[in-house]
Amino acid sequence: MLSIEIASLRNLKGALSRPPEGQIPDAGLEYQLEQLPYSLDSALMAAIMLCETAQEVVARIQNDPRYRNSVAVSLQDDRLRLGFFVDSYLGAARRAQNGCTHFLSRVYGQGQPSSLADVVSKIGKGSSPLSSEARAVLGSYWSRSGQKLKAYRDLSEHFSVVASDVRVASAEVGVSLLYLTLPNNPEAKTIRNLNYAEPTVHALEYVQTSLIALVAFVRDLSEVMLREIGSPTKLLMMFPFRDGRMKAQGMAPIASSDLRARVFAAAKADPQA
Repeated sequence: MLSIEIASLRNLKGALSRPPEGQIPDAGLEYQLEQLPYSLDSALMAAIMLCETAQEVVARIQNDPRYRNSVAVSLQDDRLRLGFFVDSYLGAARRAQNGCTHFLSRVYGQGQPSSLADVVSKIGKGSSPLSSEARAVLGSYWSRSGQKLKAYRDLSEHFSVVASDVRVASAEVGVSLLYLTLPNNPEAKTIRNLNYAEPTVHALEYVQTSLIALVAFVRDLSEVMLREIGSPTKLLMMFPFRDGRMKAQGMAPIASSDLRARVFAAAKADPQA
């Protein structure tokens, strides 16, 4: 599991859920702290399923003689399958963002924030109890990636299906390209104002880069909180789980199959490097 690979998160969760001597573990706290690692693993699985389904769709078109000489093939049925995984990723990644609030509340002694966006808002108002280092880590992630992820999830949850139609085309070099995009202005929230044109946001690329940014953020924030509670960095605590250049305009090559390795590398990277 991805969450197990983030050593700082594993150790932080172990430190926070360890009961005082002579007391039994707090099951309610354990369930709260489980939300973040569970959601990270869920986001990774949705991202992997999105990439694998996209690869299967393209392979099917490549091997179908009916489409051999087609410039572009529109695949509305496949739009649903791919769109499901985009929505699943956005929901899980947003839950992971908000799962950080349980750790922040426990470490910094603040009341339970309603969301990570609420934490950012309090920082902006100067009413946050977070340390300067934690505020810097959160502020950097939010401005570079986190706020956009929230906007996509809000758009998907409340206003519109975010994934575009699906098309497949064969590039000049013989590599099939996939058209599956997201609007570049998810903050608009009004369907008629959504823009899928330039700059083009390719769904598979966005899912991968935003997931890696989220994992790196969780890793770095957990490192900061570990240092501030003075916890040892070795704790045996496991998570209790239940159960080439583009040749066609607006299209991109299918994402590489090394997403799992890249995300795990982000989880293990030295935040001081």
